[in-house]
Amino acid sequence: MFFRIGIEKGDYSWKHFLQQEGIPYCEIDPGQNINPEEITVYLPGNSSPLPDSSVLDYLDQGGTVIMTARLAAEFFRLRTGKRKYTFRFSDPDSIFGSVGLVDFCSFRKMNLPGEKWEVLDDSLGISALNYGRGRILSLPFEPADELINTKVVRKKFPADRDEYPSEKVARISRGQIRKIIRISLEYLSHWRGIPFIQLWYYPLSARNIFIFRLDTDFCNSQEARDIYDLCRDHDIRATWFIDTGSQLRLEQDYSKFTDHEIGFHCQRHRLFHDLQKDAFYIDQGLERMQAAGIIPRGYAAPFGDWYPELAALLAERDFCYSSEFAISYDDLPAHYPALPDSTSLLQIPVHPVSPGRLRRSHFSVKQMTEYFAARLDEKLITGDPVIFYHHPHHQLLQVISNLFIQAKMKNILNLTMLELARWWKIRNRQNLDCKIDDVLLQITGLEPDERFSLRISTPDGDVICKAEKQINLSKIKFAVNMETYSLKPDVKLRRLHWRDLLYDYESLRGKLRQ
Repeated sequence: MFFRIGIEKGDYSWKHFLQQEGIPYCEIDPGQNINPEEITVYLPGNSSPLPDSSVLDYLDQGGTVIMTARLAAEFFRLRTGKRKYTFRFSDPDSIFGSVGLVDFCSFRKMNLPGEKWEVLDDSLGISALNYGRGRILSLPFEPADELINTKVVRKKFPADRDEYPSEKVARISRGQIRKIIRISLEYLSHWRGIPFIQLWYYPLSARNIFIFRLDTDFCNSQEARDIYDLCRDHDIRATWFIDTGSQLRLEQDYSKFTDHEIGFHCQRHRLFHDLQKDAFYIDQGLERMQAAGIIPRGYAAPFGDWYPELAALLAERDFCYSSEFAISYDDLPAHYPALPDSTSLLQIPVHPVSPGRLRRSHFSVKQMTEYFAARLDEKLITGDPVIFYHHPHHQLLQVISNLFIQAKMKNILNLTMLELARWWKIRNRQNLDCKIDDVLLQITGLEPDERFSLRISTPDGDVICKAEKQINLSKIKFAVNMETYSLKPDVKLRRLHWRDLLYDYESLRGKLRQ
């Protein structure tokens, strides 16, 4: 018996999410025989004609299948609503309870007849059905559509107060969609009595990582040194994305921060969505950095802005990664090769709300401290990387000091973005395969690297353990995480407020002034 996910050959969307999660998979030609002993869950692609005899045979033999709403409607001849942009809150009491608020572009809920369907999350529109000796799970969205959507909107983020902070970010919450897919695969694996296995996100069996990013636009030398000294006092290594407006500051300050990572932010604090003009300012800034002896490998665009062609421009200049919340936020690192004119440049998402945004939303220092403490605890529960960002120009050193204290108290592994990018590229080139013989788990396809670990889950709980070639599952102590995260539904998070229009105006005015 193998733990392995089958996907239709050439389907980039399923592959994207499986690679992000580190879940072993293999590609299957349409119509090819699917062996349930070798494939734990099969994910048909959009080009799959259903019903397909190979899929029916697989289900009859006890296999499990995840279908999108479109495929399930075709398979069962059901009616669905029209595809639409919408948001949904997961049911806090469902297996998807930790997902929280999800923004979709292809959501459509099916009209499921009869009592045979088991509703797994009514709000999200996720249901399952026994079929033959197997089981089908229906998702209400199209992964390919959610992946390639590049729209940007202002979103509000949860906080324990009346006025929510907001930022212009990716229209689609890809991180939440990834979690829905992972939980669905985990559920079907357990239904079959097979442990769910994935290559863990972080090195050295670390439960999580802490990354502190600094964007230096509009800051002076004293403000930069103040935050650098604060990092040193708390033994935190930060990732700096610097503006290159001052050659003196480059040479006297940033070039001396050698124990931190120094990346490139801007020469002019604006993206023009014009390759020639953007290339001119990026090249000008890189020349200034190189003259100061700094060779950046990471890039973060002004205002978190992004467009597909930008990735190719950066890759040509030997950047290792970029970080923009206009394409993704609150998620694991990912490549976006499916997007038009894009490349395989790694994208490292951050939490998009900075202390400066909180101040603009009238948070006190105490409320800012509580906000970041809550987000940190939330990410420790969900497994998302703890990546926050700040502008030295905004100072607020007490808020940052309290954040560092929390990260240290919880013993979170501190990395720079470049360290995470290099780790992620090593992780992505692994070809994990898992064979299960009774209680013996045999692992192949991994390079010899002591940093690799696995997350293994069963209905009894989960564990993160070192990736040995052989693991005796009977000797593992699985534990249920008693800490849970759920978001109280509040439609105000997506309801238009007059402040949204004000902040959009301020954002546009700020860009045009650069």
